[in-house]
Amino acid sequence: MTASAYHNQILLLSPSYNYQPELRLFADCMLRILNHRSDVFLVILDNQSDAETQAYLNTLSHPQLEVRLLDRNYGKANAMNTFIETTISDHNLPRILISIDSDIIFSIKSLDLLIEAVDMIPDSGLLGMRYTPNLCNPESNLFFRPKKVVGTNGKSYLLSVPFLCNVAGGLLALRGAVLRDQLRYELYPHSTGKVYYPDDAFLYDKLKRSGLKLGYLNGCEATHLRSAETREYPLYDFATHA
Repeated sequence: MTASAYHNQILLLSPSYNYQPELRLFADCMLRILNHRSDVFLVILDNQSDAETQAYLNTLSHPQLEVRLLDRNYGKANAMNTFIETTISDHNLPRILISIDSDIIFSIKSLDLLIEAVDMIPDSGLLGMRYTPNLCNPESNLFFRPKKVVGTNGKSYLLSVPFLCNVAGGLLALRGAVLRDQLRYELYPHSTGKVYYPDDAFLYDKLKRSGLKLGYLNGCEATHLRSAETREYPLYDFATHA
């Protein structure tokens, strides 16, 4: 990629670490997205998966896709923070940054709606998709009715805001301006020296104090395929869910 390849584009950053069945479904989903949108770029940061998984990653090819095989398991947050520190700047600032785990799939329609909402909702901060109600659904404490927000395009969007907990970190979207101005180019706070820690909670708490709008966007849906040792991924027809 060139020095300004991501400027004003949509950048998806995805950590990977083994779990090849889910990774293959994720890659199938993402290649369809990349073929659909020329403004979306995906960077997979592999935290030293096993040789078989890395061999599979090396088979993936697309002009809008980059796979980086890291020299050890840095963890999700540190891998992303390092990429941002070394690659993203005021001169190479994505319009939208999406952090997405490599065990999640969704439709083209859902991603289009999420991108539209991030662009159009005034003061959008951190938005996620709603999740398929399976055994791996990470949503919690959605007790209250969704909040209606009117975008600059005149369209209404519904945001479900969790009570006393954060928007689940499997898929999180924010404007590049938020990464620059509120986060100072550090997507996940307090990550140094940690491979596994509640990265999404620290990010959510930092942005919650900013007064920006945070929540799950109703009308779009992601399917979380794995939670700890639980796996649930029935046959998924991407054409049907387009």
